[in-house]
Amino acid sequence: SASPTRSAPEPSVRTYAFSLTATLLAYRAFLASNDVDIRAAKARQQAAFDAERGRWQASDQIASAVAADAEPEDVNEIPAGAIAVASSAPGCVWKIAVEEGARVAAGDVVVIVESMKMEMSIVALHDGVITEIRCTEGKPVALGQTLLVMTADNTEAAQ
Repeated sequence: SASPTRSAPEPSVRTYAFSLTATLLAYRAFLASNDVDIRAAKARQQAAFDAERGRWQASDQIASAVAADAEPEDVNEIPAGAIAVASSAPGCVWKIAVEEGARVAAGDVVVIVESMKMEMSIVALHDGVITEIRCTEGKPVALGQTLLVMTADNTEAAQ
């Protein structure tokens, strides 16, 4: 005759606590036995970070980022009758697709901002003319920062 199947008993809290303690002890033993290699790896990592920071300073990337954070408040001031085209995310200007004086239609891509390895197209919201470019390719921009200034063909639509 067939015997009924028994399921394994549920592990107790004590079993889990023992398992975690054993795992923690094993982890600490691993760290102790690899201490020299771990410290060397951390030192190499810090040296790489320091070298990267040096390259940023040499290429003026740090100064640009600090300057972008310290922009005067009137940077986003827009002349009467004009419209600001602002960045929808913090990032870096990858490409400026227009020039001052260019005529654009609503929906035209005017700037591409790279943020978190994604390209975001910034588009004109109205038909009009680009009157001022306030960003630079390769330079950081903040969320809401004015990238371009334009005048709309239909000023009622712009308001």
